[in-house]
Amino acid sequence: MTQLDGFPLPHSASDGIRVATSNDADDHAANLTRWKQTYDQLAPGRFQGILREFWLGPQMQVFEETTSHALRQSCLVWKGASWFGIPVSDGLCGRIGARLLDRVDIAVRPGGRAFELVTPASFRILGVVIDTEHLLKYIAEMEHVDLKISALESEVLRPCAKARQHLTNSLAVVFKTGELYLENQNVQESLREALLSLIAEACTAGTSPETPSLTLMGRYRLMHRVRDFVLDHKDEPISIPRLCRTFGVSRRTLQYAFHEVCGVSPNAYLRVLRLNGVRRALRTAIPGTQGVQDLAAEWGFWNPSQFACDYKKLFGERPSDSLLRSAHIYSFAESR
Repeated sequence: MTQLDGFPLPHSASDGIRVATSNDADDHAANLTRWKQTYDQLAPGRFQGILREFWLGPQMQVFEETTSHALRQSCLVWKGASWFGIPVSDGLCGRIGARLLDRVDIAVRPGGRAFELVTPASFRILGVVIDTEHLLKYIAEMEHVDLKISALESEVLRPCAKARQHLTNSLAVVFKTGELYLENQNVQESLREALLSLIAEACTAGTSPETPSLTLMGRYRLMHRVRDFVLDHKDEPISIPRLCRTFGVSRRTLQYAFHEVCGVSPNAYLRVLRLNGVRRALRTAIPGTQGVQDLAAEWGFWNPSQFACDYKKLFGERPSDSLLRSAHIYSFAESR
């Protein structure tokens, strides 16, 4: 088997979500790809552990872990990476090192350094592991913040509640429905950018906001350049990070420009354009070739229920109604 740093190559998102179950704590500890772990069971009874995992390229690992009994965990993340752990249990959240974890916290540890977790019974945690150099470069490009590696060694991050909840909800949706859409490259790219953005927001929560560097006219010109760029690439799902890289501005500068000129966020603007793209695809679809979710995935929508809600809110009908109308039109044209 091909190896990477002594470990098997990671499970690609295109292969779906890998699920591993175990009735032994140590066996369960060995299930997480590219980690070195030892678990000690602290309470009596038959252990049960479930791990669900996928990778978005070699630089990002995403997993959900559920354990039945209290554990002491000795953990070592793969070298050159940073781990972000989001406890989502209703009760106690355990301890990382000497620090208690609160329900509003995100645990963080650098790769290549052993650390200890103590977790309670009936514990569930979401994890994102990102190549550290890739993350720092992303934060520098998107947020124009020179984040130091030391900021990722603090054991605990405490972002705003909204950012943490958004991250938790996004991951929960992926593990609930992602199996159906992760093979789509546009969905993978959209999800990768969304997770990077949310992690970057958590990492920079304590930094000073960037001072707007553009005049009102400059923001107006930027917004129109962005609009023209998006329309010129209307067959591609354009992301906020791509716009920031293309125009050499931070996410905050882009945010200021759109709010000042057209009263909406860049994300809202792009979402509307992508919804219109799906609508055009639905209205011209040949019956039986592609379903609603296939076409939505091509435009980077990986949350089916949110997509359907946004679509109906914008167009006043369900996406399935648009597809059905296309089928009727096609059938009529064929009969003539």
